[in-house]
Amino acid sequence: MTIWERWRAPSCAWAGIAANRTRQSKTRTIMVGLRSGVAFVAPGMLAAIGHRCNRTFRRPAADPAAAGSTSGPGPTARRFALHPDSDVTNMRAIGRMCSRITGFSVLMKGSIMKPSILLFGKKNDFYCERAIEFVTTHFPVNEIILGSRGDRFPEKINSWHGDYIISYLSPWIIPANLLAKARRASINFHPGPPEYPGIGCTNFAIYDGADRFGVTCHHMDPKVDSGEIIAVRRFPLYESDSVYTLTQRCYGYIIQLFYDVMSRILAGDPLPQADETWARAPYKRVELDALCRLTPDMPADEIRRRVRSVTFPGAPGAYFEIDGMRFAYTAEE
Repeated sequence: MTIWERWRAPSCAWAGIAANRTRQSKTRTIMVGLRSGVAFVAPGMLAAIGHRCNRTFRRPAADPAAAGSTSGPGPTARRFALHPDSDVTNMRAIGRMCSRITGFSVLMKGSIMKPSILLFGKKNDFYCERAIEFVTTHFPVNEIILGSRGDRFPEKINSWHGDYIISYLSPWIIPANLLAKARRASINFHPGPPEYPGIGCTNFAIYDGADRFGVTCHHMDPKVDSGEIIAVRRFPLYESDSVYTLTQRCYGYIIQLFYDVMSRILAGDPLPQADETWARAPYKRVELDALCRLTPDMPADEIRRRVRSVTFPGAPGAYFEIDGMRFAYTAEE
């Protein structure tokens, strides 16, 4: 029995799907024909379309009445087939190749496969490792890029095409040309609420004496921390908090927000839109550096506020500058 139906991909002039079941086999094969090639997919199997030819197929008929005939030479393609027990590495490799072809989606059991994910994260970070575990477990087609502050952006990833870009505590600002290649969304998890966009969000909240803080998930625009807000999680900020303790709580809330948002993507649900907007322009490095600077004429209370708001393990912290020389200020134990 052969069933024909029409199926269109965004950048393809035509596409046809044929499902065939034979008496000798219970396997249901799905043939997808595109201008760029064809692929065969069975339940539990993956296939990808390649642009280069190593086999020629005939174009599928456009309707049931013409199913018994051919319409001349069809598209050409490299054909890939994976058995259900194929290892995950092969599945990911083929999925990545497939995701680079505009207008084609990987099919599994006759439906669209789980979306492809490109995740940028922080190297050697406990919570980032938990996020990576979730992505690699539930999204077979994935690319993970890790770095530390000061690392150069990996230019080789600029050729990527896929569904979602996720920035999770990433040390980089994702370039606009790469953001444009995410078919569905580019998402960032910011360790601060909409009131504190940009760098040093925890520092400025401590300095301001804020009693509430939070974390934000938002769409990425070329300008840092300015895209539409997806979700916010808020929590108390205590007088006894330091930048370190507040930062650690942020990490705990961010991973929970990450699980919530990624679970929606996994389920195929639309991303929510929070009734929130960014309260100000993003803080910049120059503003954080200025917060660290102390002067002899500052009131004692101002010095204490600044020292508390910039003291963090491994960070330079507050300082006096005299005749071009910097003298670090260490808070009393």
